[in-house]
Amino acid sequence: MTKRIAWVALAACLVCPLMARADDSAAARYNKGVKLYQDGQLAAATAEFEAVLAADPKDSTTMVWLAVIALRQNNASRAVELLEKAVAIKPDDSLAHNNLGNAYLAQERLDDAIAAYRRAITANKSYADAHYNLGIALARKGEIDGALAAYQQAAKLNPEPAEYHNNLANALKAKGKLDEALAEYKLARQKKPDDVTFMVNNGLALWDAGKLAEAVGEFEAAARRQPDNFTAQLYRGMGYLKTDKNVDAIAALEAAVKLKPDNFSAQFNLGLADGRAGDDESLRKALGAYEQALALKADEVNTLNNLGWVYFKLNDLDKAAEYFQKAIAASPEMLLAHNNLALLYSRKKDYQKAEASWSKVVELDSKNLAGWVQLGEARYSLEKWPEATEALQKAVSLGSKDAEVYNKLGLIDEKNGRYEEAEKMFRKALEMDDKYAIAWNNLGVALEKQNKLDDAKKMYAKALELDPTYEHAKFNLSRLEGNG
Repeated sequence: MTKRIAWVALAACLVCPLMARADDSAAARYNKGVKLYQDGQLAAATAEFEAVLAADPKDSTTMVWLAVIALRQNNASRAVELLEKAVAIKPDDSLAHNNLGNAYLAQERLDDAIAAYRRAITANKSYADAHYNLGIALARKGEIDGALAAYQQAAKLNPEPAEYHNNLANALKAKGKLDEALAEYKLARQKKPDDVTFMVNNGLALWDAGKLAEAVGEFEAAARRQPDNFTAQLYRGMGYLKTDKNVDAIAALEAAVKLKPDNFSAQFNLGLADGRAGDDESLRKALGAYEQALALKADEVNTLNNLGWVYFKLNDLDKAAEYFQKAIAASPEMLLAHNNLALLYSRKKDYQKAEASWSKVVELDSKNLAGWVQLGEARYSLEKWPEATEALQKAVSLGSKDAEVYNKLGLIDEKNGRYEEAEKMFRKALEMDDKYAIAWNNLGVALEKQNKLDDAKKMYAKALELDPTYEHAKFNLSRLEGNG
C-alpha cells in the first residue's frame, strides 16, 4: 500500500516596496509593475518591468521581479537566465539567490538549487524561507537529515508558517520520530485548521501511531472538505474496515475507486469490504474488485487467495481451488492459502487431498490447533486409525476443548476393541459438552461392550432426552430394553 505524504512547497518570491528611482519615468513604470503584479496582472506587470530593464540593463532588482513572474508562468528557463544575471550583478542579494534556487528546483536541478539556497543563507542567515526551501530541495534529493536540520532552523527563525511545521513533521516521520512528528503536524493543523493537506498528513501519522479513531477523524474531515481527495477516501475506508463499519467502508472505498480506478489498494480493500458483506450480490462485486486488483498486480498472493475465498463462499469450489492453488504457487509457504484449500477439500469430502493439505498446514504451523483437529478428521474418514489418533492427540496436547476431538478418539478406541479407553474418551467429551447427545450414545455403546447394560441404558436414555429424534439412541435403548 502506497501512502502519499504531501511535502508542501513554499517557493518564497521577492516582494519589494514601492521605491523612488533616479529616473522618474523608470520609477513610475517600476512602481506600476509592482502594483500590477500584486493585482495578479502578470502580463501587464511584465511589460512595465521589461521597459524598466530596457532603460537600465543592469537593474538586478527588476530582473528578480521578472524572474518571479516567469516562475509563476512556469517558465523556469527564463527565470534562471534572469536570476543568474541578477546574482552576478549583486552577489550578496539573498532574495535573488533564494529565487534562483526556486528556479533551479523547478528544473529539477537539485544540486544547483541547494547551492543557491545556501548562498542565500550565507548572505542572510536569518532568512527563514531560504532555510525552508533548502529543506525542500534536500528532501527531494533524499537527504532527510539535512532537510530535517533545514526545516528546524526555518521553524526556529519563524514559527508562524504552517508549511514549515508540516514539512518538518514529514522529515521527522521519515526518520522514525513519530511522536515528534505528531507534535509538528498538530501545530500545522492549528495554524491552518482548514487545510486538507495537513489533515491528511496528520491522519497518516496518527494511523502509523496506531491511533485509529483520531486518524479516521482526520480523513473524515478531509473528505468532507474535499470529497475528491483520494488518500482521505482510501484511508477512511480502510479505517472503517478495521472498526467493522462495513457499509461506510464500502461507500468510502467506492469513492476512492471512482477517483483512481487503477489504484491497487483501493480495489483490493473494496474487495475486502464487499466480501465481508457476505450476500451473493456483494460477493459478486468483491470478485470484480479483486479481479481489477489482480489486473494491476498480477500474481499478488493475497488477491489470489481472497478471490479463492469469495468463490468458496459462492460455493464455486472448482474456481476457488484454482485460485488457492495459484496463491500457493506464487507463495508456497502461504499458510492461509493452504488452510483454505484444505477446508475446500474437506467440504468436498475429498479426504485424500484434505489430508495432504492439512498436513502442509501443520507442517507450516506446528501449533495450529484447528489444523491438527481437521487433519485428525480427514484421517478418521480415511480409516487411518493410528495416524488419526496421533493428530487428535496432538490437538489435545495443544489444549483442545473440542468435545468432538475426544468423541473421535473414543470411536477409534471402540473400533479397535479398546472399550475402557473408549469410555474414558467419551466421558471426557461430555466434560467438554454435557449436551452432546452423540457422545452420550457412544458412551452407552462402550459400556454395553463392557457388559454394563444398566449403565448403557441410562446413557441411551440421556441421549434421547437431549435429542428425541436421535434414531441410533432410540434403536439402542429399544434393543437393550427388549433384551431386558
